[in-house]
Amino acid sequence: RSEKAKDPKSALTKAAIAKLLDLKKQYKEKAGKDYVPEAASAPSVAKVPSDVQALCSEIEAQGELTRQEKAKDAKSAAAKAAIAKLLELKQNYKEITGLDYKPGQTPPTKSQASASTPSNASALYAEIEAQGDLVRSEKAKDAKSEASKTAIAKLLELKKQYKEITGQDYKPGQKPEGSPSNTADVTSDDAATLYDQIHAQGELVRSEKAKDAKSEASKAAIAKLLELKKLYKEKTGHDYKPK
Repeated sequence: RSEKAKDPKSALTKAAIAKLLDLKKQYKEKAGKDYVPEAASAPSVAKVPSDVQALCSEIEAQGELTRQEKAKDAKSAAAKAAIAKLLELKQNYKEITGLDYKPGQTPPTKSQASASTPSNASALYAEIEAQGDLVRSEKAKDAKSEASKTAIAKLLELKKQYKEITGQDYKPGQKPEGSPSNTADVTSDDAATLYDQIHAQGELVRSEKAKDAKSEASKAAIAKLLELKKLYKEKTGHDYKPK
Protein backbone atom coordinates (compact mmCIF):
# COMPACT_ATOMS: atom_id res chain seq x y z
CA ARG A 1 0.00 0.00 0.00
CA SER A 2 2.85 2.37 0.85
CA GLU A 3 4.68 1.77 -2.46
CA LYS A 4 1.46 2.00 -4.51
CA ALA A 5 0.69 5.35 -2.90
CA LYS A 6 4.06 6.65 -4.11
CA ASP A 7 3.95 5.17 -7.63
CA PRO A 8 1.65 2.23 -8.58
CA LYS A 9 3.79 1.45 -11.64
CA SER A 10 7.24 1.60 -10.06
CA ALA A 11 9.59 -1.39 -9.92
CA LEU A 12 9.41 -1.36 -6.10
CA THR A 13 5.62 -1.53 -6.20
CA LYS A 14 5.66 -4.47 -8.62
CA ALA A 15 8.26 -6.31 -6.51
CA ALA A 16 6.23 -5.74 -3.32
CA ILE A 17 3.05 -7.04 -5.00
CA ALA A 18 4.88 -10.12 -6.31
CA LYS A 19 6.24 -10.81 -2.82
CA LEU A 20 2.77 -10.42 -1.28
CA LEU A 21 1.23 -12.85 -3.77
CA ASP A 22 4.03 -15.34 -3.08
CA LEU A 23 3.46 -15.11 0.68
CA LYS A 24 -0.30 -15.58 0.28
CA LYS A 25 0.35 -18.65 -1.87
CA GLN A 26 2.64 -20.11 0.81
CA TYR A 27 0.02 -19.39 3.48
CA LYS A 28 -2.64 -21.28 1.50
CA GLU A 29 -0.30 -24.25 1.03
CA LYS A 30 0.43 -24.40 4.77
CA ALA A 31 -3.02 -23.59 6.16
CA GLY A 32 -5.18 -25.08 3.43
CA LYS A 33 -7.18 -21.88 3.07
CA ASP A 34 -6.84 -18.36 1.69
CA TYR A 35 -5.35 -15.59 3.80
CA VAL A 36 -8.00 -13.34 5.34
CA PRO A 37 -6.87 -10.08 7.03
CA GLU A 38 -7.44 -10.01 10.83
CA ALA A 39 -8.47 -13.67 10.77
CA ALA A 40 -5.15 -15.36 10.12
CA SER A 41 -4.40 -18.31 12.31
CA ALA A 42 -1.71 -20.94 12.23
CA PRO A 43 -2.86 -24.40 11.20
CA SER A 44 -3.54 -26.56 14.24
CA VAL A 45 -1.34 -29.59 14.77
CA ALA A 46 -2.14 -32.16 17.43
CA LYS A 47 0.86 -32.41 19.70
CA VAL A 48 1.58 -34.71 22.60
CA PRO A 49 2.30 -32.63 25.73
CA SER A 50 6.01 -32.74 26.58
CA ASP A 51 5.29 -33.72 30.20
CA VAL A 52 3.35 -36.80 29.03
CA GLN A 53 6.15 -37.81 26.68
CA ALA A 54 8.69 -37.47 29.48
CA LEU A 55 6.49 -39.52 31.81
CA CYS A 56 6.14 -42.28 29.21
CA SER A 57 9.92 -42.45 28.87
CA GLU A 58 10.28 -42.61 32.65
CA ILE A 59 7.71 -45.42 32.89
CA GLU A 60 9.52 -47.40 30.19
CA ALA A 61 12.86 -47.00 31.98
CA GLN A 62 11.32 -47.94 35.34
CA GLY A 63 9.64 -50.96 33.77
CA GLU A 64 13.00 -52.14 32.48
CA LEU A 65 14.54 -51.67 35.92
CA THR A 66 11.66 -53.57 37.53
CA ARG A 67 12.15 -56.53 35.19
CA GLN A 68 15.87 -56.58 35.95
CA GLU A 69 15.32 -56.53 39.72
CA LYS A 70 12.63 -59.22 39.55
CA ALA A 71 14.95 -61.40 37.45
CA LYS A 72 17.57 -61.16 40.21
CA ASP A 73 15.19 -61.69 43.14
CA ALA A 74 11.45 -60.99 42.86
CA LYS A 75 11.11 -60.77 46.65
CA SER A 76 14.04 -58.44 47.29
CA ALA A 77 13.63 -54.96 48.74
CA ALA A 78 15.01 -53.50 45.50
CA ALA A 79 12.38 -55.32 43.43
CA LYS A 80 9.57 -54.15 45.73
CA ALA A 81 10.83 -50.57 45.62
CA ALA A 82 11.06 -50.68 41.81
CA ILE A 83 7.51 -52.04 41.54
CA ALA A 84 6.15 -49.38 43.90
CA LYS A 85 7.85 -46.65 41.86
CA LEU A 86 6.50 -48.08 38.60
CA LEU A 87 2.95 -48.13 39.95
CA GLU A 88 3.34 -44.56 41.18
CA LEU A 89 4.47 -43.41 37.72
CA LYS A 90 1.58 -45.23 36.03
CA GLN A 91 -0.83 -43.59 38.47
CA ASN A 92 0.63 -40.18 37.61
CA TYR A 93 0.15 -40.97 33.92
CA LYS A 94 -3.48 -41.87 34.49
CA GLU A 95 -4.10 -38.71 36.52
CA ILE A 96 -2.66 -36.57 33.71
CA THR A 97 -4.21 -38.34 30.72
CA GLY A 98 -7.25 -40.08 32.20
CA LEU A 99 -6.05 -43.31 30.57
CA ASP A 100 -4.20 -46.39 31.75
CA TYR A 101 -0.61 -46.61 30.54
CA LYS A 102 -0.05 -49.30 27.91
CA PRO A 103 3.40 -50.22 26.52
CA GLY A 104 3.84 -49.16 22.90
CA GLN A 105 0.72 -47.00 22.86
CA THR A 106 1.11 -43.47 21.51
CA PRO A 107 0.49 -40.94 24.31
CA PRO A 108 -2.74 -38.95 23.91
CA THR A 109 -2.67 -35.43 22.49
CA LYS A 110 -3.96 -32.48 24.51
CA SER A 111 -7.38 -32.72 22.86
CA GLN A 112 -7.57 -36.46 23.53
CA ALA A 113 -6.49 -36.03 27.13
CA SER A 114 -9.13 -33.36 27.72
CA ALA A 115 -11.81 -35.70 26.37
CA SER A 116 -11.08 -38.48 28.85
CA THR A 117 -13.55 -37.55 31.59
CA PRO A 118 -15.28 -40.98 31.64
CA SER A 119 -12.01 -42.68 32.66
CA ASN A 120 -11.40 -40.10 35.38
CA ALA A 121 -14.97 -40.50 36.61
CA SER A 122 -14.67 -44.29 36.65
CA ALA A 123 -11.46 -44.16 38.68
CA LEU A 124 -13.05 -41.72 41.11
CA TYR A 125 -16.16 -43.91 41.36
CA ALA A 126 -13.99 -46.90 42.36
CA GLU A 127 -12.13 -44.76 44.90
CA ILE A 128 -15.42 -43.63 46.47
CA GLU A 129 -16.54 -47.26 46.78
CA ALA A 130 -13.29 -48.20 48.52
CA GLN A 131 -13.51 -45.17 50.82
CA GLY A 132 -17.11 -46.04 51.64
CA ASP A 133 -15.99 -49.50 52.75
CA LEU A 134 -13.34 -47.92 54.96
CA VAL A 135 -15.90 -45.54 56.51
CA ARG A 136 -18.23 -48.43 57.37
CA SER A 137 -15.33 -50.36 58.86
CA GLU A 138 -14.23 -47.44 61.05
CA LYS A 139 -17.78 -46.58 62.16
CA ALA A 140 -18.35 -50.20 63.16
CA LYS A 141 -15.35 -49.93 65.49
CA ASP A 142 -16.10 -46.46 66.88
CA ALA A 143 -18.36 -43.99 65.07
CA LYS A 144 -16.96 -41.06 67.09
CA SER A 145 -13.27 -41.85 66.65
CA GLU A 146 -10.85 -39.56 64.81
CA ALA A 147 -10.30 -42.30 62.25
CA SER A 148 -14.04 -42.37 61.49
CA LYS A 149 -14.23 -38.59 61.18
CA THR A 150 -11.20 -38.49 58.89
CA ALA A 151 -12.58 -41.28 56.70
CA ILE A 152 -15.98 -39.55 56.43
CA ALA A 153 -14.37 -36.22 55.52
CA LYS A 154 -12.36 -37.93 52.79
CA LEU A 155 -15.47 -39.66 51.46
CA LEU A 156 -17.38 -36.36 51.26
CA GLU A 157 -14.45 -34.73 49.48
CA LEU A 158 -14.35 -37.54 46.89
CA LYS A 159 -18.11 -37.29 46.30
CA LYS A 160 -17.75 -33.54 45.77
CA GLN A 161 -15.00 -34.13 43.18
CA TYR A 162 -17.20 -36.72 41.47
CA LYS A 163 -20.05 -34.24 41.11
CA GLU A 164 -17.69 -31.58 39.74
CA ILE A 165 -16.42 -34.00 37.07
CA THR A 166 -19.70 -35.68 36.08
CA GLY A 167 -22.24 -33.00 36.94
CA GLN A 168 -24.28 -35.48 38.98
CA ASP A 169 -24.30 -36.89 42.51
CA TYR A 170 -22.58 -40.18 43.26
CA LYS A 171 -25.05 -43.06 43.57
CA PRO A 172 -24.00 -46.56 44.69
CA GLY A 173 -24.36 -49.10 41.91
CA GLN A 174 -24.78 -46.44 39.23
CA LYS A 175 -21.47 -46.15 37.39
CA PRO A 176 -20.74 -43.06 35.27
CA GLU A 177 -21.63 -43.17 31.59
CA GLY A 178 -18.83 -44.28 29.32
CA SER A 179 -17.18 -46.37 32.03
CA PRO A 180 -14.72 -48.76 30.42
CA SER A 181 -14.89 -52.48 31.09
CA ASN A 182 -12.66 -53.39 34.00
CA THR A 183 -11.30 -56.53 32.38
CA ALA A 184 -11.29 -55.59 28.70
CA ASP A 185 -7.98 -53.73 28.54
CA VAL A 186 -5.95 -55.13 31.43
CA THR A 187 -2.57 -56.49 30.35
CA SER A 188 -0.66 -59.38 31.89
CA ASP A 189 2.05 -56.92 32.97
CA ASP A 190 -0.52 -54.78 34.79
CA ALA A 191 -1.97 -57.81 36.59
CA ALA A 192 1.47 -59.15 37.51
CA THR A 193 2.59 -55.77 38.82
CA LEU A 194 -0.56 -55.39 40.91
CA TYR A 195 -0.14 -58.96 42.20
CA ASP A 196 3.41 -58.15 43.33
CA GLN A 197 2.24 -54.97 45.03
CA ILE A 198 -0.43 -56.91 46.96
CA HIS A 199 2.22 -59.41 48.04
CA ALA A 200 4.50 -56.59 49.24
CA GLN A 201 1.61 -54.87 51.05
CA GLY A 202 0.73 -58.17 52.72
CA GLU A 203 4.27 -58.38 54.07
CA LEU A 204 3.93 -54.85 55.42
CA VAL A 205 0.61 -55.71 57.09
CA ARG A 206 2.13 -58.73 58.83
CA SER A 207 5.07 -56.63 59.96
CA GLU A 208 2.87 -53.87 61.40
CA LYS A 209 0.49 -56.31 63.09
CA ALA A 210 3.45 -58.05 64.73
CA LYS A 211 4.44 -54.70 66.27
CA ASP A 212 0.94 -53.59 67.29
CA ALA A 213 -2.19 -55.00 65.64
CA LYS A 214 -4.31 -52.06 66.86
CA SER A 215 -1.98 -49.26 65.80
CA GLU A 216 -2.92 -46.65 63.20
CA ALA A 217 -0.09 -47.95 61.00
CA SER A 218 -1.61 -51.44 61.07
CA LYS A 219 -5.07 -50.13 60.23
CA ALA A 220 -3.75 -48.03 57.36
CA ALA A 221 -1.74 -50.95 55.98
CA ILE A 222 -4.77 -53.26 56.14
CA ALA A 223 -7.02 -50.69 54.45
CA LYS A 224 -4.46 -50.30 51.66
CA LEU A 225 -4.21 -54.08 51.25
CA LEU A 226 -7.99 -54.42 50.94
CA GLU A 227 -8.06 -51.59 48.42
CA LEU A 228 -5.38 -53.29 46.30
CA LYS A 229 -7.21 -56.64 46.41
CA LYS A 230 -10.41 -54.95 45.32
CA LEU A 231 -8.60 -53.25 42.46
CA TYR A 232 -7.06 -56.57 41.45
CA LYS A 233 -10.49 -58.17 41.24
CA GLU A 234 -11.85 -55.26 39.21
CA LYS A 235 -8.94 -55.51 36.78
CA THR A 236 -8.75 -59.29 36.41
CA GLY A 237 -12.27 -60.45 37.18
CA HIS A 238 -11.23 -62.81 39.97
CA ASP A 239 -10.03 -62.69 43.58
CA TYR A 240 -6.36 -62.41 44.51
CA LYS A 241 -4.89 -65.72 45.67
CA PRO A 242 -1.37 -66.06 47.12
CA LYS A 243 0.86 -68.46 45.19
